[in-house]
Amino acid sequence: MAPTRSQRGIDSCSPTAAGRAPSLQVLRSPQKYDVLVENRNFTVHYHVLNVGGGPAFDVTLTDEWPADSFTLLEGAPSGKWALLPR
Repeated sequence: MAPTRSQRGIDSCSPTAAGRAPSLQVLRSPQKYDVLVENRNFTVHYHVLNVGGGPAFDVTLTDEWPADSFTLLEGAPSGKWALLPR
């Protein structure tokens, strides 16, 4: 079964051949040495790993932050990959 948003923040992931299913892990973390302080900028890094038995195809990651609390200054809160090898 393909991961869903509620499982790991993944919007979509196409399954592969039986017995070789992908398994995706997403790590979201602030940049090292960033101290999270109100009204100060901080950087967030995303690491998307496929630790399953087969490749993942058509993967989309979307991270939503409350618009009334955060303003995106640069970069993107989403990403898309045609292939994540195992």
